[in-house]
Amino acid sequence: MLALSDATVALREWRSSDAPALAAVFELSEPDARRFIAKAHRHRCAGTAVALAITRPGEDVPVGNVDLARFSDDGMSAVLACRVVPGARDEGLATAAADLVRRWGIAELGLEEIEVLGAPDGR
Repeated sequence: MLALSDATVALREWRSSDAPALAAVFELSEPDARRFIAKAHRHRCAGTAVALAITRPGEDVPVGNVDLARFSDDGMSAVLACRVVPGARDEGLATAAADLVRRWGIAELGLEEIEVLGAPDGR
C-alpha cells in the first residue's frame, strides 16, 4: 500500500471503511463514495491513476483527497488535484499533499511535468 507523509500531512490509499469520510469530502452519497474507492483501487492497479486519502499526521480520519491522473500517452506528464473538507482548510494540508505527490511522481514514476488543477485552497 502506498503511504507518504511529512510533518504536515499523511497520505494513504483509500479503504472501504473510509466511505463516510470520502462522502463528506466530495459531498457524495455513501454508495457513490464506495464506488469511488473501488474505482480508485482499479485505477491504481492498472497504473492509470493514484487517489490518496489526506489525513493529519497521527490521525487516521481522512479530511481530503489528492489524486494524480490523466497520464500522457508517453507517461511523462500527469494532472494533480487536491480537495479538503472545509474544517481542514487553512492548515496547509492540500499544499503539503500536492507537494508530496508531486515529488513522488517525479522520483518514483519518472514524470517530467505535473499540472496542478483546482483552487489553491483545496476546494
